[in-house]
Amino acid sequence: MEEDAEADGYYLIVTSRTGWTDDEVIGAYRGLWQIEESFRVTKSDIRARPVYVWKPAHIEAHFLTCYVALTILRLIQKVSSSRPSAAAICGELGRLSCSALEDNWWLFDHRSELTKELFSAVGVEHPTKYMTTGAIRALMQKKPPA
Repeated sequence: MEEDAEADGYYLIVTSRTGWTDDEVIGAYRGLWQIEESFRVTKSDIRARPVYVWKPAHIEAHFLTCYVALTILRLIQKVSSSRPSAAAICGELGRLSCSALEDNWWLFDHRSELTKELFSAVGVEHPTKYMTTGAIRALMQKKPPA
C-alpha cells in the first residue's frame, strides 16, 4: 500500500504514440474535452439523434448536415465577443422568425442582445422590428464586410 500511496495525486496516460514528447502527449490529452464537448453539442443541441432516415446516402447526408452545423456554430462562437454557448446560439436562431402584418409589412418577432450580436458576428445588419419587403430584400443583398 505504501508503494501505491506514492503515486497518489498523479495521473497515468497510456498512449500508442511512442515518438511523442511528454508535453505533446499531455497537450493531446488536454484537448480531448473539446472533442467530447463537440459530440455532446452534436447530439443534444443540433439533435443529430435519433436519425429518421434509413438509406445509407440519407444517413450520410444527415450527419454531414449536422457536422456543417457544428462547424458554423464553432465559427460563430469564435467571432462572438460574449462567447455564447452552442445551446444559446441554437435557441436564439430557433426563435428567430417574422410574421406578415399587412400588405408589404413584416414584424420580426424575436429580438435580444444575443440576436444582435449573432447578426453582427456574421457581418449582417440586424433587421429592425418592422420592415417592408423591399427593405428586407435590400438588407439581404448587402454584402458583409470582408
